[in-house]
Amino acid sequence: MKRLGIWISRKRPNKPLPPAPSRTYASVNVLRKGLTVKREYDCVQDKSTAARSRSNGRIGEQLAEQVLELNGFTNIENLNNSKFNHKYADIYAEKDGERYVISVKARNKHTASGKINPSYNLIKGGDIEFAREAEETKNATAAWIAIVLEDATFEAYFGLLSSLSNKRSIPMTPKATKNYLCLAEGKLHNEDPLKFKNNYNRKSAPVSRG
Repeated sequence: MKRLGIWISRKRPNKPLPPAPSRTYASVNVLRKGLTVKREYDCVQDKSTAARSRSNGRIGEQLAEQVLELNGFTNIENLNNSKFNHKYADIYAEKDGERYVISVKARNKHTASGKINPSYNLIKGGDIEFAREAEETKNATAAWIAIVLEDATFEAYFGLLSSLSNKRSIPMTPKATKNYLCLAEGKLHNEDPLKFKNNYNRKSAPVSRG
């Protein structure tokens, strides 16, 4: 705006920028015209990612209850029904006179890059105390179930928290899963894969050729 020969600049007040979405990175090889083009994907984790994570949790708990019953566990109780987002334990169950408080972790079998997901996060930081608390409350042993999701089928593995060397993640390589109790393999889940698949919003650019 110009007044009396002087230019006056009207500036709008600065508004705080919205928080940037978290990102993960993956690389895949794409075949193009006989050449392998490696693309580095910038995978943006947005609101849809959080919704997918919640859906994974719901699907995982439902499938875990099913396979526990099929494998002879009794007195199965979803602890999140009485207390939302129960600390560490999602399910209580019994078998052969033993009581278990079980954390359920459902993940896609493959990462965004197409590789097998090598481990599933189980406990964050000092949250090991929540597992101990759950054991004392229910007079039970802390355990876990890993649900491995594919488009139409799933696998389920069971183990004790004490069997994990670092207590924070579940190794899920083919070699590692041989040491777990397999509760299900190649079993249909009847879920829409769009609810749990790693369909990140992503940008890509070729970074190398070989």
